[in-house]
Amino acid sequence: MRGSSLSEVEITSNITSLDEMCFANMKNLKSIVIPENVIHLSRLGNIFFGCGNLESIIFKGNIDAIPSGCFDFCYNLRYLEIPKSVKTINYAFWECKKLDFIRYEGNTEDFIKVNVSRWRPDHPIKIECWDGDIILGDSEDD
Repeated sequence: MRGSSLSEVEITSNITSLDEMCFANMKNLKSIVIPENVIHLSRLGNIFFGCGNLESIIFKGNIDAIPSGCFDFCYNLRYLEIPKSVKTINYAFWECKKLDFIRYEGNTEDFIKVNVSRWRPDHPIKIECWDGDIILGDSEDD
């Protein structure tokens, strides 16, 4: 599908893994829901690289990591929903300047334990947890 002009994608129930660059450069893709059956994202990342019009992504499965480069150059990404199972977010949001809201399905204590290696947003991003909010990027302590 890489580079396709599709604006919608439905991931079927037999898909359990998303490979490197599988949705890369899909310029018309606006939103996507990754269903529960998808439990693995390629560690090589760049899955949504260059999807410049992508605005929202919802992960329903029990993925454990958001890999490096996963959303690089998704200029219009504003909303991301990730499950409590995520333990690592690894430098996945280069040039996502409109991203200002992430819904995390765990609590604030769980999110604080997530390894957000090499990711320092250049603007405040609200992480909504079920028991409160965390703001990333608003101080030197993030």
